[in-house]
Amino acid sequence: MEPPAEVYDESDGENSVDGHEEESVYLFDLVKPVSKEATVWNALNMNPYGLSAWATDSVEAMKLKLVRCVKDMDDSELNFKPEMTYQVFGQKEIIAGYKDLQVNLVYGAGSLRTLLDIKFSKKIDADVLEAENVEEKLNGFIPKDYFTSIDNFSMGLDKEEKEFTPPGEKIREFAIETESGEQTFEIYNAAPYKDHKMRSYCERMQTFIMWYIEAASFVELDDEKWNFFLLFEKYKFDNSTRYAFVGFVSAYEFYCYPDNIRPRISQMLILPPFQKAGLGVELLSSTHDFYRGISKVTDIAVESPSHEFQRLRDFVDCLACQKLPEFAPSKLKDNFSKEMEAVAKGKLKMGKKQAQRVYNILKLHSCNREREEDLEEYMDYLKKQADKQNQRTHERAKKKGLMKMEREILVEMIPSLNPEYRISSVTQAATSMFEQFVKVVSRLERDADEDD
Repeated sequence: MEPPAEVYDESDGENSVDGHEEESVYLFDLVKPVSKEATVWNALNMNPYGLSAWATDSVEAMKLKLVRCVKDMDDSELNFKPEMTYQVFGQKEIIAGYKDLQVNLVYGAGSLRTLLDIKFSKKIDADVLEAENVEEKLNGFIPKDYFTSIDNFSMGLDKEEKEFTPPGEKIREFAIETESGEQTFEIYNAAPYKDHKMRSYCERMQTFIMWYIEAASFVELDDEKWNFFLLFEKYKFDNSTRYAFVGFVSAYEFYCYPDNIRPRISQMLILPPFQKAGLGVELLSSTHDFYRGISKVTDIAVESPSHEFQRLRDFVDCLACQKLPEFAPSKLKDNFSKEMEAVAKGKLKMGKKQAQRVYNILKLHSCNREREEDLEEYMDYLKKQADKQNQRTHERAKKKGLMKMEREILVEMIPSLNPEYRISSVTQAATSMFEQFVKVVSRLERDADEDD
């Protein structure tokens, strides 16, 4: 599995006005190539702009659903949408050739038994435009053993859900209070390389990532270094205990000299029906606790975190550091210390960079943000933090003798040598950090209010 790639758009501005592409010409890329286009459209007595009626937004067309019994099949309130489809249907997220297209992916809540149900009112004439083969596009991105017959899917659903139990070893059980009452959840640890049941389940489970994680790719199940943490809701149905899949964390356990491991969290997902309930905090905290209990773990890293995941990570790590006397509010008035770095590494398996970040957030948390003087003092502190990279760059340049070069060439190589640029970039970086940190602080304050 490779690091996430940046999302890009391949449009070169053709068929556009003032550089902005018009929606009405989306399908030009899909029309069969002809030498004299206008003549062909006239012969067919068609307006090419009318083809937009055959273009479907793939995000809107797709619906996912977790069903706990056959009765749930007809409950439209259980539907939820993907956040993205470009990894399957292309950058424009358009499916060509259908009217009233619906692409329904239905999963057994626990077993993830899968149904692909494609519906449409009309399909375009193949002589005009070759409609996209939706099922062919989805092959390789949905479980291999999917059903296309609603009857066949429904026939074995109740039995499979009743018999399903999570793969791996249970590492935690907890309950939360909701509007509908208390809900119980369990977290399991499993490695697909060692556990055949987990391997089969992983092939179904990880298909969700294409709809919710940018630049996602499936993990290599033959690699023994992959480890998973699965979250399930445990519930009662027809006098039996059943499970509903909620989400997962995947981690790759890198070798670290001489005989240690450095786990790196690769992917994390909580499915939309279970979001906004604090379950991401519980799952990530449990993942951290698991690795903190292993003496050979040096520190816990994260692969290319999104802004949302980084904010969750910051919150979880702040909660952990708040319990340490070295991060007490009275200690936060001083600078980040070697003692803080050591205790964060030793007790929480937290790297220096993340420990410094957590310190910065907790320092803001302890600051009186309503006092202008305190806030200005904190912003000055952040600016000094942001400027450290410039200082290191300048020191390296001095050691290499680059400062003897002509000023114009040197500033072009090292823009931060320009005072105006340096002040602007440092201010911008400090402001960005503050905006990120204040969101975490707000959540810490809400969490504290709820505990009171």
